[in-house]
This record gives sequence, C-alpha cells and structure tokens, in this order.
Amino acid sequence: MVRKIKNKISQYRALFLGIFCAGLIWDIFLNFKISNLVVLVLGILWGLIILVFNFGPQASFILATASYSISFVFQFFNKEIIMEKGASWFFLFLFVGIIQSLLSPRKNK
Repeated sequence: MVRKIKNKISQYRALFLGIFCAGLIWDIFLNFKISNLVVLVLGILWGLIILVFNFGPQASFILATASYSISFVFQFFNKEIIMEKGASWFFLFLFVGIIQSLLSPRKNK
C-alpha cells in the first residue's frame, strides 16, 4: 500500500515539496487566521514528503529549529500571530522528528 502511494507520488515529488514550502510560508506569514485544517493538510503532506524523499529525522529537526527561530525573532516585533504559528509548527516538526527517531532503529533491523 505504501509502495503504491510512494510510486505515484514520486513522479510529482518536486511539486509536492514546492506546494508544502509555499503552504508553510503562506500559513506562517500571510494567513492571519489560525486554521487547524491547514496544519493538518500540510502535516500530512510533510509525512508523504518524508516517505517519498526518504528524509531522516534531521530534516524535521531542522524545520523545527527554523520554526522556533521564526517564533523567537517575531516575538521582538510584537507579531503575536506569526509567533504563535511558528511555535505550533515547531511542536509539529519536533513531534514528527521524535517519532522518526524512535522508528529509525527498527527500520535498520
């Protein structure tokens, strides 16, 4: 099942990565409403990107660090909505990275 999805998505993997990056930037900087649906859709898209590109947990931790940095920097500019969205993406990427780290030793066996 996962291989079928992976094969179908692998043809358009650069497009999915571009959509994810554009969606993440749009959600943090341009969308001034907090939407759980956007976080859910982009989170699922990030999971598919991890499967297709075979990203390790380091990619999720790098995105978590970037999200935390965005949250930290915009705290000084009193942009609370951007700060909150950066923090929520930080926790999402941190959670995904921890799950990937826990599952990676099982993949190697």
